[in-house]
Amino acid sequence: MIKLIVTDIDGTLLDNDKNLPQDFWHTEEKLSAKNILFAAASGRQYYNLQELFSPISERCIFIAENGAMVMFRGECLSLTTITKEHANDVIKLARTIKDTDIILCGIKSAYYENNSEQLLKYASNYYKKITYAEDLTKVEDEFLKIAICDYSGPRTNSYPLLNQMATFLKVVVSGRRWIDIMNLNTNKGAAVRQIQKKFGITADETMVFGDFLNDLEMMQAGTHSYAMLNAEPEIKTASKYITQYSNNDNGVVKTIRSIILNE
Repeated sequence: MIKLIVTDIDGTLLDNDKNLPQDFWHTEEKLSAKNILFAAASGRQYYNLQELFSPISERCIFIAENGAMVMFRGECLSLTTITKEHANDVIKLARTIKDTDIILCGIKSAYYENNSEQLLKYASNYYKKITYAEDLTKVEDEFLKIAICDYSGPRTNSYPLLNQMATFLKVVVSGRRWIDIMNLNTNKGAAVRQIQKKFGITADETMVFGDFLNDLEMMQAGTHSYAMLNAEPEIKTASKYITQYSNNDNGVVKTIRSIILNE
């Protein structure tokens, strides 16, 4: 019996225009009536997720910043940070990489130093609280991760350079324009296991959905793991199932309605 459903957001639950499926709310109500917990797992900021799911924010579990922060009913269930020294090392290296912009993700806010329309256009999808800073290395906050917006594509442009830090930080391609650098222990899978421990739920009672490389560990945290039809090959390989429909065809909700609600 499924007791926990965890889904990635962009490229998974949302369509490519960043819209939730129209029947999501009705479906989630039915899950709640069955006492099935719903968790949104994303590289997005907590405040952004809270706004996106505001009608159900009191019963939704938020796995934000790729697992660095887990929140439920205003309570922090899990938090992993990076040191200011490590954050500054990443910032200084990232400044040397062409066609990129940097977002420093703190608990209070996200921060940017290149006041460009291009960056703010992309960042607005993922960050509700975002603040301009003249110098990111001077920001005072607790840091969850550093996100690099790579306009040339992170797999070939920024990842080969930033991955030299993989001995002391986790470096993961999290989207077609994004790469995230976090605490070595930060990932969505670890966050899901914290939730399972908190609520006494097993992997066999967990269903997960994902599409991109930052979902890899999460797919291993639930026995009922579904890669989206549009998922990256690595995620399809790591998952037990592949959805019949893509994110643009309501693949998550259709799978839930079929498997869980028998509709």
